[in-house]
Amino acid sequence: MSDWARVARERFKWLERVAELRGVSVRTSSCEGGIKWGDEGGCRAIQIDVGADTAKWGRWLLDVAGADIGADIAACKWMAACWILLRELGIAEGASAAEADAFARRILAELTIDNLMTEQEAAALCERIARETISEGTEKLLH
Repeated sequence: MSDWARVARERFKWLERVAELRGVSVRTSSCEGGIKWGDEGGCRAIQIDVGADTAKWGRWLLDVAGADIGADIAACKWMAACWILLRELGIAEGASAAEADAFARRILAELTIDNLMTEQEAAALCERIARETISEGTEKLLH
């Protein structure tokens, strides 16, 4: 595994722990069918396809930016999995699809600025951004 892929995989695992702090269990599989939602005894769960789904988005990411920075396809697959996880976490927080995209963008931007953030700080950040993103979307609908 390349250094890029190792770091990207570690970031994904870190984000899984952040999601768990937000009350969302993350499961990964390499099955077709994409993302599945569940409610396991009051616990929200996301299942992410780390096969075809992340391969498709990983290839796109490699073509768009990854090759320019020296990343490989394995790293780009894990980076795509990070995006998918954050987007689905936004939905778990109550965001619409469009709001979930904004949520994921804002979280990634904050993590880029402060990459030494603890898991607890990241969970608090997710809560704040979800609250702001969802309320911003609601305000837009009302006006």
